[in-house]
Amino acid sequence: MQENTRLWHSRRVTGRDCFWVLAAGFGTLLGAQNAFAANQPLEDFFIQACGNAAGALAAQCANAPGFLLSGDSESSLNPSQSATNNDLALSRAKAVTKESQERLEEERKKKAGIPTGRSAGDTMELGGLSLFLNVAGERFNRDRTLDVDQEKGYEGWKAGFQFGGDYRIGDKMVVGALIGYDHSESRFDPDEPGVNFNPGGDEGGTKSDGVLLNVYSSYSLTDNLYIDGTVGIGYTDYTFDRNVIFQNTARNFTTDVSTKGKTHGFEYTASAGVGYDFYHNAFSYGPYVRLNFGRSRVSAYTEEDRNNSGLNMSIEADTTTSITSVLGVQASYAISQDWGVVVPQIRFEYEHEYRDDPRSIISSFAQDTGGATFAVTTDQPDRNYFNIGGSLLFVLPNGWMPFVDFEALASYKDLSRRRVTAGLRAEF
Repeated sequence: MQENTRLWHSRRVTGRDCFWVLAAGFGTLLGAQNAFAANQPLEDFFIQACGNAAGALAAQCANAPGFLLSGDSESSLNPSQSATNNDLALSRAKAVTKESQERLEEERKKKAGIPTGRSAGDTMELGGLSLFLNVAGERFNRDRTLDVDQEKGYEGWKAGFQFGGDYRIGDKMVVGALIGYDHSESRFDPDEPGVNFNPGGDEGGTKSDGVLLNVYSSYSLTDNLYIDGTVGIGYTDYTFDRNVIFQNTARNFTTDVSTKGKTHGFEYTASAGVGYDFYHNAFSYGPYVRLNFGRSRVSAYTEEDRNNSGLNMSIEADTTTSITSVLGVQASYAISQDWGVVVPQIRFEYEHEYRDDPRSIISSFAQDTGGATFAVTTDQPDRNYFNIGGSLLFVLPNGWMPFVDFEALASYKDLSRRRVTAGLRAEF
């Protein structure tokens, strides 16, 4: 308290200062009864935090006459980077679920004799056990929504692998499991064009390392009608940095802010579907419908203040839930060769999001002893979008089956994603 008092008296108090001191006091009383509203200007949050600031944060309060921050600084300081972690974790979990579903589709085609051009009524010898190894890479980019200042744009990549196996029980049921690992990196866009400064080429970013376990099964009710399902759990370590700028309205004081945070999170997924496949010699096609559930939770953390700016923040835990329905159709054709069979496949999916509603992620300055909070509100998700994919499966002698698969997200307003998976399967 004495340190704060010395800082106050080190400045010349003006009428504007008095006004903002009264505003800060009133805001403190009001905040005791009501949580901060979503999209509240960061300047108001800074005013309240300065009422109980300690250490380097108190020094920053003294360097901002009237507690007024420039608009550029408000945009830059906004800790909206924390909003992206759960989105990336859910995307990772959904990708592994999709790998399990595609593995089950290949098993159904193998049972029907499609890789060798047989009809659904023909019989063929089936190996009971299959093992596989997949490697996958992904690029993604999210644009900033210009009319909402809460989320920042970002771009990045992900790479990883999955190893697993499945076993056929009779002619009707397949059960299996896979375990996967991936590494992801993303960088946050600098402020939009027109901002008078930016802290370099980006405003920080996120790195993550995750492991996931997925268990899956399919049951054929008839030669054509089937049901399938998957259940998964994942664990992720996160490391992220924030590079922003603190600046007062007069633009005669600027401080670079560099922070680093570490935390972890869990992801949970489940999916259930039903489909019907039509077969005509080497040609296969059919519709399917699925219901997907995903939940991701990122634990609370406090940023490390790497350059003693006093503006490092504590971020509360964040949980997001996604429930989507998928209506899709797939088609494939087996092309026989002297050395084996080539099976090209295409698929088209319409996906609808029921949850993943805008949520508030609560943060506070680590050196604010009063605990004033700021709510970062996530953007409204697109409710309707499409997935377009295609693959090539090569059926070689002795049960070896290499493949490559590509999938792209389409008609999503602010997000683009392209995923490539390649792998090798062996049947015993």
